[in-house]
Amino acid sequence: MILACAIACCLLGGLTWLVIAKPWKMPVLLVDARENGRRVDENGVFGNYYPTRSAERHPGILVIGGSEGGIHDQVDRDARALSREGYSVLALSFFRGPGQPRALGLIPLEVFDRALEWLRYQPEVDAKFLAIVGMSKGAEAALLVASSRPDITAVVAAVPSSVVWPGFDWARFRGLKESSWSREGRPLSMLPYGRMSWASGVRSIYENGLKAVADHPETVIPIERCRAAILLVCGGKDQVWPSCVMAEQIAARARELSGSTVTILSYPDADHGAFASPMEPGGQTRRFGFGRPASGNVAAQTDSWSRTLAFLRDRLQPS
Repeated sequence: MILACAIACCLLGGLTWLVIAKPWKMPVLLVDARENGRRVDENGVFGNYYPTRSAERHPGILVIGGSEGGIHDQVDRDARALSREGYSVLALSFFRGPGQPRALGLIPLEVFDRALEWLRYQPEVDAKFLAIVGMSKGAEAALLVASSRPDITAVVAAVPSSVVWPGFDWARFRGLKESSWSREGRPLSMLPYGRMSWASGVRSIYENGLKAVADHPETVIPIERCRAAILLVCGGKDQVWPSCVMAEQIAARARELSGSTVTILSYPDADHGAFASPMEPGGQTRRFGFGRPASGNVAAQTDSWSRTLAFLRDRLQPS
C-alpha cells in the first residue's frame, strides 16, 4: 500500500511537472542582427539581412530554418558565415515571428517568394545568382520554391524531405490535420503521417507515412521542375525523420525525370544535426529529438559546411 501510494505520488508529481514545465515546447527565438547586419521588417518580409561590404554586386542567398520558427541563433549564424564568404544573405522568419502564424500550418509559399524578390532588388545583390539554403522543414520549403522558380541557381537542402507533410503546432505538441504549405490560398497536397511506434519515436510517423507514398503521388515534391543545382545533406542516425531515405528519393526522381543535378552528402554517424556552420563562442545550437546528439555530428558539420561553400562557389560564380 505504501509502495502504491509512493508510485502514485511520483506519477502525479511527474504529470504536474509536465503541465507546468512543458519541456516539449520549443521557445521562440528572434535573435537580433549582428556583424553589420540589420533587421528587416517590410512588405511581409521579416528577418536579418547581412549584405556584402563590397562595392560590387554579389550573389544573394535566402536562409530558411526549420520547425523551430522565428530566427534561431543557428540560422542567424549560418547567414553570417555565408555573408563572410562574399554573399548577401537574408535569414528569414516564416512563422512564429511578429504577426506571423504561431503554428507551422498552411504557410503560404508566397512568403518565400516575397523574400526572394526583396533580396534580388537589394543594391548589393546580383539578381542573376540567387540561392536558397534550407534546413529540415526549411529544406522542404526550399525544394518546393525552387521547383516553381527558374531564377534559382542553387539549393542546399539539409536533412530534407521528398514530400509535403502535414503541419505541426509546438504549443500543443501535435501534428496538424492540414498541410504545412499553401500556394495561392490553396493547401498543397500532403502525405498523411503514419502510425507512430513508441520504440522508434517521432521518426516512425514519417517512415510509416512514406510506405503509402505510391498512393499519394501528388504529395511528392516535383523536383524535376527545378532548374537549380541541388546539394542534399543527410544523417544516417536522423531520429526526426529519415532524411537519407528521402534524399535518395529526391535524387532518384530527378534522374528518372530529367531534373536537376543532385548531389548527396550522406553521413552515417550523424543525426538531424548533420549540417551547421562552425560554432561560435556563446552560440546556441539547435537540438533535435530528446536524446544526446549523435557522435558524428561535429565531423559531419565540418565536412558538409566546407563542401557546401565549394558547391556555392562553383554554382554562383559568373561564367
